Amino acid sequence: MTAPITFLQHLAPTAKFRARYQERRSEPKPIPWTNATPFKAAADAWCHMDIRRGDIVAWPTNIGWMMGPWLMYASLLNGASMALYNGSPLSSGFAMFDAKVTMLGVVPSIVRTWKSTNCIAGSDWSSIRCSSCFSSTGEASNADEYLWLMGRAYYKHVIEYCGGTEIGGGFVYGSFLQPNH
Repeated sequence: MTAPITFLQHLAPTAKFRARYQERRSEPKPIPWTNATPFKAAADAWCHMDIRRGDIVAWPTNIGWMMGPWLMYASLLNGASMALYNGSPLSSGFAMFDAKVTMLGVVPSIVRTWKSTNCIAGSDWSSIRCSSCFSSTGEASNADEYLWLMGRAYYKHVIEYCGGTEIGGGFVYGSFLQPNH
């Protein structure tokens, strides 16, 4: 279940957006996003996930979770395209749609479902680039599940993307430059 974001107002003089984010067990909280937020998302994607012109990025999300706006900013400001799928990412249809995705964002619970149901058997993820790979956010990861996921795409990396809705991006990342343990 994703949390809805509602844009309440746009303050023209400061170009500041205020959103309300409903967490699973709390009251909505206001989130100040400024005109710099899209650039934070795009910079994270470029620096940490190697998203660049010509890439095709997919992330199972919606506009109500911060990864929805992130997907738009990270893709379009870096000259990449978004692969959008109309349906559940928990079915074989998600893995079979032929978008030639070069970077796939995942949530650990989705990977867990894919592994337990084997619903992505036979999918071809060979278009996922070695440097762009997979990225994961949203909840704690499991090494065994991610090893299984990496095995679906010739053991390409999973970059952990830990951040916050408040900053419109990440503050702790995986790295291609150092071993991840």
